[in-house]
Amino acid sequence: MELEKLRVYQQSVKLSDEIWHMVNKWDFFNKDIIGKELIQSTDAIAANIAEGFGRYYYTEVRQYGYYARGALYKTKTWLTRVHQRNIIDNAKYEVFMKEIKSIEMRLNKYVNAVVKTQEVKKIPERKVA
Repeated sequence: MELEKLRVYQQSVKLSDEIWHMVNKWDFFNKDIIGKELIQSTDAIAANIAEGFGRYYYTEVRQYGYYARGALYKTKTWLTRVHQRNIIDNAKYEVFMKEIKSIEMRLNKYVNAVVKTQEVKKIPERKVA
């Protein structure tokens, strides 16, 4: 399988692009204070999925899936702050929250599939000397 065919990766990249275009229209203060944080956390979702995908051991793939989930929750927090500070309206906020929920479900399924694959294959982890 190719990384670009993973639906959770595709969704994460799409969300990141949408956030980028939204923040790019903000004034300097909002971009500088909260926009940078929001973009970095959103970019980290897909980046961590990609890094995990490129790892050799299942435990590393799983761990980067957890990092991606952490970045997803960080993004959720920043979007909530943006909404509470009236930088985005309710409609846009709700659309983003639905997308985040969808990514979260797919990400959890992906991580669980990795864990099950490891268990089925009973692949031992290499010990580092």
